[in-house]
Amino acid sequence: IITKPMDFSTIQNKMEGKDGTKYKSVREIYSDVRLIFTNAMTYNDEHHDVHIMAKLLLEKFEEKWLQLLPKVENEVDICSLICYRFCFDMDMCYLAFDNNKLDPIVLGKETTGGTK
Repeated sequence: IITKPMDFSTIQNKMEGKDGTKYKSVREIYSDVRLIFTNAMTYNDEHHDVHIMAKLLLEKFEEKWLQLLPKVENEVDICSLICYRFCFDMDMCYLAFDNNKLDPIVLGKETTGGTK
């Protein structure tokens, strides 16, 4: 079903230049993050929790991308461009760019300052 698998650890490795691969542009990162969520929606039935959460996360990612894009559009060196961290637990997933955390995307639980 999934012809091009992708996961966050692969993205992290490519950002760090591990395994001999490295992103050449921010748009490559964008494409791989989108691929994670679209793969999850493709693999799981539209009524499955994973599909629903992937759709929500993709929508939130797209919103944040539009806010981030003007800041990164003209940057050349991806390593100096993005300081990143992927944070996961049972309740939230968020990306941090330039050491400023994007709003947490909270799934199923409300937290102070989060987006449900």
